[in-house]
Amino acid sequence: MIDRFILPYIGMIKLGRLNAMDLVAWMGALRRLNVTDGLRRKSHTVLRNALNSAVKLQLITNNPCGAIDPPKTRKPEIKWLELNECERLVEVCKGHRLGDAVILAAITGMRRGEIPGLKWSAVNLSETLLTVREIVDERPGVFIRLKPPKTECSRRVMMLGDLAIEVLRRRREKVIAENMPPREVQPVFPHRQGTQCRGRSFYHCVFIRLRDAAGISENFTFHGLRHTQASLMVAPVSP
Repeated sequence: MIDRFILPYIGMIKLGRLNAMDLVAWMGALRRLNVTDGLRRKSHTVLRNALNSAVKLQLITNNPCGAIDPPKTRKPEIKWLELNECERLVEVCKGHRLGDAVILAAITGMRRGEIPGLKWSAVNLSETLLTVREIVDERPGVFIRLKPPKTECSRRVMMLGDLAIEVLRRRREKVIAENMPPREVQPVFPHRQGTQCRGRSFYHCVFIRLRDAAGISENFTFHGLRHTQASLMVAPVSP
């Protein structure tokens, strides 16, 4: 946020000379460049926190960020798939190596970071249980790693229905055929080399391509699969 949206615009101004009008001009410049409301709001938050620290250190007497209001962000409209769209998506997913991941997300409501982080050790097909205990962490400059979910509610055990069990059994057959048996390769949806699949790559190279192939609107995001889960519970689609 600092390198992209703050320093290029006000980084040359000395701390003691920075004033509210400088910040108004900064926000205006970002708006003219079509920087989203969300990114402008985050930039404002980062700068405000930094200047609050400067006030505490007595480097400046007041924080000029207090004179301008951060941009308001609109909550995105919640979108979910209709049943005919679910059927098209499931159909294209069947022909893709990692398509089962998208189907599983729609059935269980698992989040974008939880699917790539799922391991076979967290799947118990005999007792029809799946435990969510790790997510993929891909912060800039950090090598891909797994970490616990942010909240206690996100660390959960789910009962698997017949559709989810069928999807995971089919997935197990695929990894065995690829010579990546669960005992040797833990990720349920690994990269072709058997390594952990990156969440960002999964989103763009798997989900986006399958969504487009199914003729679904580009406004539909992976998070929409969590809302689609309700439709599948009412009238499930064969995986």
